Amino acid sequence: IELAVCEHPNNSLANDASTILDEYTPSSSEHSRGGFSRLRDAVKLSSPKRLFAEFSPNFSSPMKLRVAKSDLPPVDILPRNAVTAQSGTNTGKSSAVLDPLLLIGNITMAHAGPIWRMEFSPDGRYLATAGDDGLLSIYQVAPKKPRSADLCPTAAALAEWEAAQGAPPPTDPQGTGPALGTEIKILSSKPLRRYREHTADIVDMSWSHTGFLLTASLDKTVRLWHVSKKASLKIFTHTTFVTSVNFHPTKDKYFVTGSFDRKVRVWDTPTGRVTEWAQAPDRITSVSFTPDEEYIVAGLFHGQVLFYLADGLKYYTQIAARDRHGTKKSGAKVTGFAFRRLRKDVDDKEGSPSCTSPTSTVKNESDEHTPSAMKRKRRINRKSMKEDISKEVRRQARKLKVSPKIIKSAFHRMKRRDRNALVYKEQILVSTNDSRMRLFGLDDYCIEKKYKGAKNTSLQIKARMSESGQYFISGSDTGGMMHIWNASTRTRPLSIDSHGIHTSRGHEKCWASESFQVSNYQRKPIITDAHFVPSTVLKRAMKRSGLFSTISSQLDDLDHDLSSGAIITCDYEGSIRILLRKQLFDDAIKAAGPEGFH
Repeated sequence: IELAVCEHPNNSLANDASTILDEYTPSSSEHSRGGFSRLRDAVKLSSPKRLFAEFSPNFSSPMKLRVAKSDLPPVDILPRNAVTAQSGTNTGKSSAVLDPLLLIGNITMAHAGPIWRMEFSPDGRYLATAGDDGLLSIYQVAPKKPRSADLCPTAAALAEWEAAQGAPPPTDPQGTGPALGTEIKILSSKPLRRYREHTADIVDMSWSHTGFLLTASLDKTVRLWHVSKKASLKIFTHTTFVTSVNFHPTKDKYFVTGSFDRKVRVWDTPTGRVTEWAQAPDRITSVSFTPDEEYIVAGLFHGQVLFYLADGLKYYTQIAARDRHGTKKSGAKVTGFAFRRLRKDVDDKEGSPSCTSPTSTVKNESDEHTPSAMKRKRRINRKSMKEDISKEVRRQARKLKVSPKIIKSAFHRMKRRDRNALVYKEQILVSTNDSRMRLFGLDDYCIEKKYKGAKNTSLQIKARMSESGQYFISGSDTGGMMHIWNASTRTRPLSIDSHGIHTSRGHEKCWASESFQVSNYQRKPIITDAHFVPSTVLKRAMKRSGLFSTISSQLDDLDHDLSSGAIITCDYEGSIRILLRKQLFDDAIKAAGPEGFH
C-alpha cells in the first residue's frame, strides 16, 4: 500500500490500495481498524505527497516509514458513535465491561410524544412500543436483509436497509474514529404494525407466551391484540384509569389489572369477565404475577407492596418499599417490579449471580420461534429444575447420612414453592418514585439491598434485569441518563469476630452505577424506559450482520454475558436508541478474524 501511494503519482495503484483498505477495515482488529480507516480516507482524498506530509513529515521514503511505525505504540481511536460513561462507581472508576457503548441504531420521533413503555415478546420476534400519543407500534426484531427471488436485494429495499443501518453519532461526538457496529441491526426501521384505537396514554403492556399483547390505557380500557390482526381483538372496560396489566405466566386465559379505583382484578380473557377481585387500601400503580404463578403482587401509591394468593386472590402478606426514617418515610409510588431466581449455591458465593432459566438450542434459526420450539424450551426448563432438585436431594441425604429415598419422599410431600425454596432463592426488585430500587427476598420478605443513582421522582419509570440477573438497568427523569448497576457488586464491608466472617448488619446500599447520556432532547431530557436486548435477539442480529460469519455458531463461546450485550432505550422526545457494548463487539471481531478463539 505504501509503494502504491508513494511511487505512482498518477494514483492508479493508490485507487487499488483504497479498495483493499475498504475491504479490510471492517474485519481488522480493534487497534488497527482506526489507523486503516484514516489511511483509507487519506488515500481517497489526498495526493501522495500531501499524504506523506500529513502522516509523516520527517520521512522521505516508505522504508523509513516502515521502520518507524514499529516504534510507535498502538492508538485506540474512539469511534464517533461511542457513548462514554458520565459517572462511574463509588470508587470513581468506570467499568471496562460497559464503558464505552456504541450507538448502533436510532429511530427519531417514533412516536409523537413520550414513549412510556417498551416490551419484547417472549419469543424475541417483536418489540412493542406505546406512549403519550395512544399509538401502539410493533417492530420486527433482528430483521433479515431484504432479498428478491434471485437472492439479490432490490435497489429500493437495499437503499432503505442501508439508510436504516447508519446510526448517527450523539449530538456531541466523543470520538473521531469511524462508527462501529452499525451493521448489527436490532430493530426494523419502520414498525410492522401501528394501532390507533386508544384515546389516551398507553401506560403499560404485557405479552403472553403465545404471542398475544395487552395494553392498559388512561382511557379506562385494556385492549387485546395480536400482530396478525389489523385491529384489537377485545376490549376490557374499567371504571377509572388502568395503571398496570400483566398476563399469567403460562395460562394466557387469565390476566390481572390494577387501577385507581383500588381494585385488583383477575380477568378471563375469552369471556371478558372478572373472575376474582380484591380491594386494596390505596390506589394501585403496578401489578404482576410472580414467575412461580403462586402470587399476585400489587404496588400502591405510597410504597406498599401487597401479595395475594393467585388462587382465590386472598391477601397473603405485604412489604413496605420506603424508608423508615427521614423525609421519605411516608412512601412514594411503586412504578414496577422485576423478578430474579438464583441458585443458592451460586448466590452464596461472592461473584456474579446466575439465573436458572436455561436456553435451549434449536437446529435451525427459522425453527426458533415455532410453537414446538417454545414447547421444547419449557420442557428443558422443567427438566433442569428437576435435575437441580435431584442434586439437592442427594446433597441433603449425604449431609443427614440417610437414604436418598427418604429425602425424596419428603420432597414430594412438600408444596412446590417450599420445595423450590430449598434449591432456589427468589427475589423481587421494586422501583419507586423516591429514586430508589429495593431488592427483597421472597423467602423472608426482608430487604437485601437498596440501589440509588437514577432520578425517578414522578414518572412510571421502572428498573429491568438482564436475563442472567447480573445487571439492572433503569431510565432517569433528569439529564437524559440511563443507569446500569452490577447486581454482584458488594458494598457492605466484611467484618471478622469470634463468630467468623460476616457482613455488617442491615441491608446494603449501592450507589455503584454506570450512567450514560443517551438523550440530548433539550426540552425534557428524560429516558422513560430502558431494556437489555434478549440474548437470542442479539445473537440473531450479529449473525445476520455478516460481520461474524466465521463464528456464527460459536457466539456463545465468547467470554461475555450476551444478555447484557445490547441495550434499547426510549425517551420523552419519542425516539428509540440502540446501544452495543464496545468490548463485546471488539472481542467478536477479533474471534471472527485470523486469530480466532484463544
